[in-house]
Amino acid sequence: MGKKNRLGKGLSALLSEDIEDLDVRQEPSGKNLISINKISLSKFQARKKFNQEKLKELSESIEKNGLLQPIIIRKGKKNFELVAGERRLKACRLIGHKEISAIISNFDDKKAFESGLDEDEDVFAPIFQSTKRRSIWLGVNLITVFIAVYCIGLFEATLQQKIALAILMPVVASMGGIAGTQTLIIVTRGIATGKVTTANIKALVNKEVAVSGLNGIIWSIVIGLITYYWFSDLLLSLIIALAIITNLVVAAFSGAFLPLLLSKLKIDPALAGGVILTTITDVIGFVAFLGLAALFI
Repeated sequence: MGKKNRLGKGLSALLSEDIEDLDVRQEPSGKNLISINKISLSKFQARKKFNQEKLKELSESIEKNGLLQPIIIRKGKKNFELVAGERRLKACRLIGHKEISAIISNFDDKKAFESGLDEDEDVFAPIFQSTKRRSIWLGVNLITVFIAVYCIGLFEATLQQKIALAILMPVVASMGGIAGTQTLIIVTRGIATGKVTTANIKALVNKEVAVSGLNGIIWSIVIGLITYYWFSDLLLSLIIALAIITNLVVAAFSGAFLPLLLSKLKIDPALAGGVILTTITDVIGFVAFLGLAALFI
């Protein structure tokens, strides 16, 4: 059985309002167990209708396997207020649960509005819904791939003159893609946890660009030396080094900026960010590398 806990000073200090007057139990794992009767729906919960058949399926799954994903709540005027997970809350009520596992946040109204999750975008959404949402972005990705291919085609004559360019192209694109993805994941996670906001995004972008710039210098030297050893071409080594630095810096800026932009547009950055970022790093990498080669080789 869980034990009763008044949350103590450690957690209370994280909340904008004192919650010591509310009873909160904890599971042995440390998760908060909140009385369902003490949770009210938020004014930001825009969804009014739920598919009753799917709600029943979810409740049966919870009854069999337990609640796999806690809901998110915050302190209201009298009780707790739901931030995300209304479908899970309704499913637990449907099977008669008295308590539910929850994460207590300190979100203000703006953050609560931004964090209100549509259950269609939930981690445990039905297979068909997830397939439909992801398939759309796979289609977008197909279009962006042809954009990158078109950019390569612009330098067909340059590629025919020096086959080494075709061999080294994936190196430039891959390095930019990895650097951008690292930043994209960090910023997306920061937005989800409330650590990244419009107030500090500028400082974060500057930091990520500086990190990628430094990494770009380090790895451009390494890749330049490998290229020179492989092809015995100093000019080619300098060109790929410059292209690596350029692509990593652009990738970091894009990886930091995209999640914020997509969140503003109400698009899930976890699904769309990678597609757009890959296009940017591929196009910038190919154009920088092949463009410099066309100019100097």
